[in-house]
Amino acid sequence: MKKKNGSTRILKVYIMRHGPLLAKGIAYSLLMGCMPFLFLSFSLASLLYQALPDLHNTVHMQIAELLPAQTGDFIINTIDSAARGWASVGALGIAILLFVAKGIYESMESGISAIMGISKQRIIWRNQLYAILFTLIGILFLLTASVGEMLITAKLKRYPIPPVAYTLMIKAFSVFLLGFVIFTMYLIAGSGRIDLLYTFCVSLSIAVIWKLIGVAGQFVIIQSGRRAVIYGILASTVLFLFWLKVFAHLVLLGGVLISRKFDG
Repeated sequence: MKKKNGSTRILKVYIMRHGPLLAKGIAYSLLMGCMPFLFLSFSLASLLYQALPDLHNTVHMQIAELLPAQTGDFIINTIDSAARGWASVGALGIAILLFVAKGIYESMESGISAIMGISKQRIIWRNQLYAILFTLIGILFLLTASVGEMLITAKLKRYPIPPVAYTLMIKAFSVFLLGFVIFTMYLIAGSGRIDLLYTFCVSLSIAVIWKLIGVAGQFVIIQSGRRAVIYGILASTVLFLFWLKVFAHLVLLGGVLISRKFDG
């Protein structure tokens, strides 16, 4: 009964702090910002192709591990094809894409702060600068993590590891990276008021749940046959938006749990 009452209180706080509305806003911002973010990531990976030939494919695989099966692949392949002509975009085009991509950080940071009940004094120009800075850091983090995965993969291939174990290790690595990103967002939004160990456990749990939901979604898509092919990009975009909304709900619910911890 106590556990049930605790869950009920969490849901009440979530609704009282407009969690469902915040989740919708974050999902749409992620949808809008994810496209230019991936475009810039793939473009930079293509630029570094001569020095690191496997980087582009590794970035592709790393992102695909975090997105719903088939739907994520369809969107990634579309953006990847466009990113191969990044040189024709120009400096102004890159700046515009970066300006749109920063919406990911802005929506996540403001949404998590709101659900935690943390009010901040916001200076517009400083917030914009931070958003662009953290967006660039996010792109570099993705590429750095991909390089790390390449090095780990190269070392693992020296040992007779079963394919299943190898696949599980790669998936575990991607889940850890997602958990670390979520943890960083909680850390920024929480303004140093959070319990680090508890927050990291919550972040990692959200990443694991998100991965399990993705596996379940893959099963549903496979069972539904070729619907994504029949409806094309429209169905893929709608499904992608749905997954982003689920992700936003998970992150915001995690924010409620963390806020209850430091509120006592």
